[in-house]
Amino acid sequence: MEASKRRKISEALLCVLFYYCCSISLTLLNKYIFTGGNAEPDPNRSGNGEDIRFPFPLTMTLLHMTISFLLTLLVRQCRVAVPVLPREVYMKRLIPVGVATGLDIGLSNLSFLFLTVSFYQIVKSGVPLFVLAFAFALKLEEPTPPLIGAVVSIAGGIAVA
Repeated sequence: MEASKRRKISEALLCVLFYYCCSISLTLLNKYIFTGGNAEPDPNRSGNGEDIRFPFPLTMTLLHMTISFLLTLLVRQCRVAVPVLPREVYMKRLIPVGVATGLDIGLSNLSFLFLTVSFYQIVKSGVPLFVLAFAFALKLEEPTPPLIGAVVSIAGGIAVA
């Protein structure tokens, strides 16, 4: 194998490892913040002043989205050329994706009040199946046996892990 190909594979593996480390760290941090470090969720528990407990996941999501918006504005100001998209593109493509992303993050954070992290991860493993189902329903993707097999094996692998 040539050196440039090995380097690209190494970079891809490092990116995947970094993504997984950040993902699980953020999951555990959110669980700790929303439940005060309890292994089992208890929405009625009151904090004793020694632990973190912020049982307002939708407020946390609002803060997350606001910070993301402000950072996006900052990045946009640093760019030389800013692409201008027609209003139709915003209405039909960008706004639905933004709303879906906000709901995904908000409802995921809300689930930390009621679910354990392990059950949350198991449920989260079904996401690729739902994405594929919606892609088929919206006719964005053609159902083929290799594609279905790949997504089912990915979801199964995540569920087993």
